[in-house]
Amino acid sequence: MQTFSYMQRSGNDDRSWLIHLVVSFFLLFLYEPFTTIYVYLPPFLALAFWKIYSSDTNLERWLWAIYIYIFEIDHNLPVLSLFGIFFIIYLFVRFFAKFILCQICQKVLATTLLYGSIFLMLRVMHTPLHMDGTIFPNLIVYYYFVDLILVVLYED
Repeated sequence: MQTFSYMQRSGNDDRSWLIHLVVSFFLLFLYEPFTTIYVYLPPFLALAFWKIYSSDTNLERWLWAIYIYIFEIDHNLPVLSLFGIFFIIYLFVRFFAKFILCQICQKVLATTLLYGSIFLMLRVMHTPLHMDGTIFPNLIVYYYFVDLILVVLYED
């Protein structure tokens, strides 16, 4: 009984959860409108997908889902189109996670599928995110590489 009186709960778990919440809040309410104004700021869609895919807390998943919804509204995309893409990619990644045990490979697969399907969706809809048609493919490739580096370096 004596050993239990000296045991204390570590505050590191609470602080790390709070840091993730503050970063998510920053991305949700401050960073996303800047992606509409400044074209060369990547929208971090693959990071949002990976956070929804691998997060343990429902609050963090909901914050990233709200971020995706606000992104759709700001960039004049059809409502819930990215959620449909996310769901299909979620099923693919879950299926291939049985065969591909390397988590970095799963991240690369998810990011590639995400940006490939977004590119195809935007090409079919003929809405290149309010951009000139000549820089549109180059910008999607730029978004892909920046997001790929960020997601691969991100530790779960």
